[in-house]
Amino acid sequence: MPETKAPIVVVGGVGFNSVASLKKFLGEQPAGTVVEWNPGCERIGGEPLLSSEKELSEFKMYLEKRKIKFVLVPSG
Repeated sequence: MPETKAPIVVVGGVGFNSVASLKKFLGEQPAGTVVEWNPGCERIGGEPLLSSEKELSEFKMYLEKRKIKFVLVPSG
């Protein structure tokens, strides 16, 4: 049986296991949409989504170009 990847992040009931699929979904949302990113401080492993500073910066710029507001909720 082929291995299936569990979603790494869920937005509105839709699961994503790559930044590319998350960007595609969010790119279809209307300007003014708010994305609240709450990464948490506890990881269970395999959470590559937006885990590097470079990747997060690129993601924020992507949303900014589409006039989607990004809110980062600090972990702690």
